[in-house]
Amino acid sequence: HGNEYEQPTEDTVIADLCDVVLYLDFSGIQTEAYWLLSNHPEILAAVQGKIKHLMIDEYQDTNYIQEQIAFAIQIRTKHRAASGSGARTA
Repeated sequence: HGNEYEQPTEDTVIADLCDVVLYLDFSGIQTEAYWLLSNHPEILAAVQGKIKHLMIDEYQDTNYIQEQIAFAIQIRTKHRAASGSGARTA
């Protein structure tokens, strides 16, 4: 038999710890927020009702979940803006 043990990656260790201690990292908080907005129209409506203007600075640095949250919130908002550089930074 070969060595069947795989060295855990940082991501798997963090995910395992989050499961054990019921902890959310920032990415998990964003994912949960998107899930709430997507699956609970009353929560989405409450958030939308509090936001008149939506501005995203450094738009090129947003990730997919952040973008989806912004799109969900801005559906009723006619005043929105995004700024950022043309080139994506690493």
